[in-house]
Amino acid sequence: MQKSTIVYALAALMLLTAVIYFVAAAEESTEGSEDEQAERNIDNDERVNAEEDEENEGDGVATQVQTAFFTVTGLAYAAVGGWILKDRGKTKAPYVIAMAGSLAIIGLYVASRTVALPVVGLQDDVGTIDILSKILQGGVIALAAYSINFKVPAKMTTR
Repeated sequence: MQKSTIVYALAALMLLTAVIYFVAAAEESTEGSEDEQAERNIDNDERVNAEEDEENEGDGVATQVQTAFFTVTGLAYAAVGGWILKDRGKTKAPYVIAMAGSLAIIGLYVASRTVALPVVGLQDDVGTIDILSKILQGGVIALAAYSINFKVPAKMTTR
């Protein structure tokens, strides 16, 4: 496989992952807006107790944190994907960052499903976007690792 093919494939995976994170941010933002609107529609006299109010406020903060996280992650993937296209294999830095970043995001995802994290708590939902992003991130890790170790064969010389 040629180096340019790997560069384009990796950049495509990075940019697709960025798009998925932007979609996730938009969905999270919409979900937060719907929850906020439903909260406004409830009359203050109908609220059961102050504890429920605090829980609803915590959900709003968690939604904002997740929306910001997804947006920043999407921007980071787009930026590194652009860097990979611009660099075209001259340095290993964007490949190392792509690989390390994807590993970190997958680790954070696993942690969020197994441990109650601050602000967002324990997440129990696994959706299509989650699965698709993890598959793409696995591809990013594999191609970045391959790119780091890729050796261009020396041209054969004839005498």
